[in-house]
Amino acid sequence: MIETQTEDKDNIRNILSRVSGADWMVISFVLILIGYFLPWLNHRLAGLTLIGLDISEWLKFLPQFASGELPNRNYFYLPPLILGALLILWSAVEIQDSKRGWIVSAVGILIALIAMPALEALPLNGEALRAADEWLFRLVGIALVGGLFLIRPILTKIPSTWLLAMMSLLSVVGIVLPGRLLYLSRSAYIFWLRLTPNPGLGFALHVIGSLGVVLACWQYYQRN
Repeated sequence: MIETQTEDKDNIRNILSRVSGADWMVISFVLILIGYFLPWLNHRLAGLTLIGLDISEWLKFLPQFASGELPNRNYFYLPPLILGALLILWSAVEIQDSKRGWIVSAVGILIALIAMPALEALPLNGEALRAADEWLFRLVGIALVGGLFLIRPILTKIPSTWLLAMMSLLSVVGIVLPGRLLYLSRSAYIFWLRLTPNPGLGFALHVIGSLGVVLACWQYYQRN
């Protein structure tokens, strides 16, 4: 029995050793993307299920948001924005082929556009712009991701350790800011609705994927 368990552990280690940093990175990206479309808050008995994409829109109905007690609700749109940036930065580190690198970067732009406000909600003049500042956070985020896309040729010349450090930092931010707001909004639901929603599978996958990016960056760093 002991020998069998030892062999099983050795087999697992051999399998894991064959998985490269690029493989871990892709798996982590997929987990973050899938997690965003799965429940971040849910309460089965009350029929409450909020996925990452929708939770920000529901948050604006809470009195704590109207009174300014809660942070910027657009933090829940950070996952697709950060994932888009991560794809562009990773393409500059891993993919030397110019054509493939641009394709991966273009996918990053498309993912970032998930955070795009509805077209009818966008301001059409200066006055509407001041009245709709809540959209600026997301528009600026998309613009920053687009800027990374445009300067990708420059990114490929930056030392990979710098890019990996930036990717790790973005991943941590992608956990901390939405995670803190998730905790605060959960408390608000408990206070006003007398419900105790639980963090859902989507948020768990988001955290696992983000931490996976950090670990993959560390593996890249050791390889280099």
